Amino acid sequence: NRAVIGDEYDGLIEVVIKAIKQYGIKLVFLDNLMTAIECEANTDIYRAQSEFVKKLEKLAKTYNVIILLVAHPRKSNADFDNDTVSGSADITNAVDVVMCYQRASNDADYDSTLIVTKNRLTGELILKDDAVKLSYIPSCKRIVQYGSDARRKYLVSETSADTSDLPWEE
Repeated sequence: NRAVIGDEYDGLIEVVIKAIKQYGIKLVFLDNLMTAIECEANTDIYRAQSEFVKKLEKLAKTYNVIILLVAHPRKSNADFDNDTVSGSADITNAVDVVMCYQRASNDADYDSTLIVTKNRLTGELILKDDAVKLSYIPSCKRIVQYGSDARRKYLVSETSADTSDLPWEE
């Protein structure tokens, strides 16, 4: 885990392309934009972010893959919207879907929420009032919809959940 300096992010793109071709990958997860691009002092960070996101967009369309890119919001108490994402405005402008996953307040029964603030695929948004409530189940390391059958299936107990169908089963 090291940051990519300056134009070296092209190397990251090449690694992703090679993996897609070699292994038939259909889902790429990059965590996170702010550490993936670390510019030298004389480089415009916003321009570098913009170019990187546009290259990812082109790569996704060229190879018909989904690329999930984590981009953190600015430090703020305001509700999340597309302008809250830290960095270049092109980050949210170039992509097809913008989702926000965030922790719930301490007094909530659920652990986190998911909203969709941009969706070019179907146009359907899920905003704050209709946020999807989620629960994290430590015993199987899964995030599931709060109150769903999946939650009941894996939440047998914190230490004895049925993990027989998990890929890392021993």
